[in-house]
Amino acid sequence: MITHNIFHPTRFYLLVRNGVVLNKSAILIVSAAVGGLMLFLSAMDAFLGYRQWFHQWFYLGVLYLGGLIVTSRIFKEFHDTVKGPAWLLIPASLLEKASSRIVLSTMVYVVITMLIYFCFSLASEGFNWLLFRRYHSLFNPFDPLILHGVALYFVLQAPLLVGAVYFQKHSLSKTILAILGYTFVFFVVVAFAIWLIFGNYFDGLLPGLEALIEQSGISDEAIIANIERLGGVTLWIWRIIFWALIPPLCWAICYYRLKETER
Repeated sequence: MITHNIFHPTRFYLLVRNGVVLNKSAILIVSAAVGGLMLFLSAMDAFLGYRQWFHQWFYLGVLYLGGLIVTSRIFKEFHDTVKGPAWLLIPASLLEKASSRIVLSTMVYVVITMLIYFCFSLASEGFNWLLFRRYHSLFNPFDPLILHGVALYFVLQAPLLVGAVYFQKHSLSKTILAILGYTFVFFVVVAFAIWLIFGNYFDGLLPGLEALIEQSGISDEAIIANIERLGGVTLWIWRIIFWALIPPLCWAICYYRLKETER
């Protein structure tokens, strides 16, 4: 294929647009159901408890729950025995196909849910004002809580994308089980390796360490400060891995999985 390693914005846009248009009916039905539930719960909250940040927390619940469903089904054409070969033969590069699915389940999904939820929040608070003469704060998509929640969604959703492209059925449950299984095996292997390599060095370590600290004259405050500094460095490294490395790594795995299948 000539366009195999080429990214063209027009083709990419058409793939994203088709993904939205083909699922327009499902988007409208789900939006109506969620909007009706939100109108009811918002009215009940305004009448009984009046939580000021109702819409921020309700939207995050919708974002994560809906995102799990969307992500688990984002590659359903790829796994279909009839639609899969046809989808791979679409006149677009593999990079465009993979990136369009990633963008549909992340940026496009977030923007659509924000716009729809904002409209429903306007309707619900107008309804609350007419009935109870009080209302919640309108949904603000630029609230720091929402922005942080969206960023966290991008990270947590990335491994689920890998599961969606690898597992044909029940991708969500299989992905969660795979993550838990690999994490457990990793920690067991690391613990066993540490015990195997350094096991003999731990015998009498604490009494010897206490004597060394007394001889060196290091204060308890200095020890605590060094431990806190080490913990800060470790946390900083983990944040880089969590926020900056996990999503692009998972997206790259999705691309190479599609590339492997296309061959």
